Amino acid sequence: MITSKQSEIPALTGIRAVAAYAVVAHHFRQEWETLVPALGNLSFISENGGYGVSLFFILSGFILTYVYDSLLNPLTLSGYRSFVWNRFCRIYPVHFSILLFLVLTVGIAQWKGFKYPVDQFPWSDLPWHFTMLQAWGIVNPMHWNYPSWSISAEWFAYTLVFPIFLPWTRWIHGRAPLAITTFLLLSLYLFLLQRGFIPMWSGPLVQIGFLFVSGILLARMRLLISTKIGEGLCWVGLTAVLLSFYELHKGESRVWEIAMLSGFAAIILGLSRADGIMGRGMSNRGIVYLGTISYSLYMTHTVTSIFLRALFPIQKYGDSSMAKKGGVFLIEFLVVTLVAALCYHIIEVPIRERLRRSGGRKSLI
Repeated sequence: MITSKQSEIPALTGIRAVAAYAVVAHHFRQEWETLVPALGNLSFISENGGYGVSLFFILSGFILTYVYDSLLNPLTLSGYRSFVWNRFCRIYPVHFSILLFLVLTVGIAQWKGFKYPVDQFPWSDLPWHFTMLQAWGIVNPMHWNYPSWSISAEWFAYTLVFPIFLPWTRWIHGRAPLAITTFLLLSLYLFLLQRGFIPMWSGPLVQIGFLFVSGILLARMRLLISTKIGEGLCWVGLTAVLLSFYELHKGESRVWEIAMLSGFAAIILGLSRADGIMGRGMSNRGIVYLGTISYSLYMTHTVTSIFLRALFPIQKYGDSSMAKKGGVFLIEFLVVTLVAALCYHIIEVPIRERLRRSGGRKSLI
């Protein structure tokens, strides 16, 4: 049974908030840039906000290695079962609850004869969604609550990628070999992707495979760098990410994606050690709280958007004053955050802890 716990790294919880809100901004960018035209100046960020999922994948490999590496050395069947159960308890309650909410909502809409996008909610796909297998190449993973495609990919990483590659990465020693291997993995992934060598059905699994293992390797570098180097890595990584977003926004070569992924890696590794401006900023209590509810934010925001778009149709505010438009933007932002907070406190934490107690496992992350 897994019983010990590593100390939390607040800055890495904080960066989860940034990644989650980047994804939210990506999905709301049309409405929010219409309501607040000044946000158009940051469109190069919101347009690429979907890459926040890639940051999540790398971060996931990093955090799980940081927490479980010593606990799963050696890897035993009981340790594996305990790890998988902990991860199931972490992700399934929110996934199941939102999916059930959508099933009930779509069922009522169908029963009452309301119009809704039928193609987005195929009943035949539900077994794969409820079992978190929708991104395993069986059905279109973008149906129902489409952000959950990444949760299905995470489930693949938890059950197969992590137990296979965690022991393998223990054979790589030294800062340079680990850094070079990480860079080569990220480069190989983008090469295969851009050359069309990754079949569409396997895309999510290949993506998380490469990025998750990169996160494992980064975690092995954490104690090999100083806090000063960590702070520097944060700034170098941030510069690389923003520059990459700007160049990708202009339509420049997708070679910039390797700079972006390398920037994500540098930020994650740097924040795990940084104690300067960047490290302290991401460790701010407010940002850490938003990072704590980031999973609920990520999973609820598209469902929330359905109701917000019905309540505040964007075409209704075309000739409204800037103050009114700004007010609608603020309301939408706050509602998205409030729904996430309620989901976290009412669904995510209580059900997760109850499941873990019923399985005799101690809560880790």
